[in-house]
Amino acid sequence: MSDVITTRREGTILEVVLDRPKANAIDLKTSRLMGETFKA
Repeated sequence: MSDVITTRREGTILEVVLDRPKANAIDLKTSRLMGETFKA
C-alpha cells in the first residue's frame, strides 16, 4: 500500500499501523490512504 500505512490481517482482524514520525499526524494524503485501506 504505502510506507506510511502498513496492514496485517489475521483471520477477521485487520491491524493498521500508521508510521509518520514525529507526530503520526493525519494529513490529506494519509487520510485518503487510510480510506483506501479500509475499503479494501
